[in-house]
Amino acid sequence: AYDCKLDEARHPVESYTSLSKFFLRPLKDGVRKVDMSEGTMVSPVDGKVLHVGESDMSDLSNVRLEQVKGVTYALNEFVGAYPEGFDRDSFETA
Repeated sequence: AYDCKLDEARHPVESYTSLSKFFLRPLKDGVRKVDMSEGTMVSPVDGKVLHVGESDMSDLSNVRLEQVKGVTYALNEFVGAYPEGFDRDSFETA
């Protein structure tokens, strides 16, 4: 139903004891190449990037995270509050 590439899994599908373990399954070495070139963003999931852009990270409650099937969360609900001592002015993700 999800078009999972079972031939990429390191272990037979029957060996996964839960859906969670299946979705966190290790893959066979070399089945997916990772682009290591500068300026490239890599996401270790089977999915699609729906939106790209800048966000004002000064208030996580105003940053929205859109999930599959149309569910949207405030980023602070998804990852929690800033850690104590976090410098919001120098935060970068690159």
